[in-house]
Amino acid sequence: MSLVAAIYQRVGDVKRVTLTREPPRNDEVRRRLEGRCFVQELPLTTTREFEMAEVDRALDGLGDDPQSIVVTSARAAMFVARAQQRFPRAIVVTVGPATLRALELQGVSGAHLSPALSATSIAAMDLATPVLSLGALHPRPELANGLAARGLAHTHVAVYETTPRVLTSMDQDLLATSDVVVIGAPSAWAVASPHIRPETVVVAQGTTTAEAVRETHSAVVMAATPEEIESALF
Repeated sequence: MSLVAAIYQRVGDVKRVTLTREPPRNDEVRRRLEGRCFVQELPLTTTREFEMAEVDRALDGLGDDPQSIVVTSARAAMFVARAQQRFPRAIVVTVGPATLRALELQGVSGAHLSPALSATSIAAMDLATPVLSLGALHPRPELANGLAARGLAHTHVAVYETTPRVLTSMDQDLLATSDVVVIGAPSAWAVASPHIRPETVVVAQGTTTAEAVRETHSAVVMAATPEEIESALF
């Protein structure tokens, strides 16, 4: 039996699922899972979104108008909507279906999905330059490194800051006794990983997150949207 088959067999017997995003971002997944397993929430990070005025000042200072706007997190969706209003000719490229859904809810239309649902694959796309990315204060390096390697002009504007939570002993026990833990970002995995049993199935919500989890954990299933998570578990 392959590892993937073994993971899905294990998930088929799941009893305790821990959702780790900040409220209310777990709500839709919770609604789909409740009644079929025991669902609990444990946010692993705390996020502060920047004031729109701060972001506006950063956009004012860009110089040349961006021709491509890249977004790798649903957290940035409302700021992408603002940037699209300022730069209507720029194409919007997003990392995955969950982020695409968040953009659509903010009124951003015509966004393109990256081919492999990862920042690395976005960096390899035929993007018009300059490229503007909107995201975390301390972003992962894959996008910037990939664009720099190709000599493409790129500016990153931070629109939120995510900090890890300090877990209590009760929080640590909750993770250690979970059958499945849903992880939304590499930053969340960094908090959770010391407390996850080897046999616990980790559902990673995106390619980049899955890659980060697989560096130290073998039982991984990738499922980005609430529908995909429900399908993966049941």
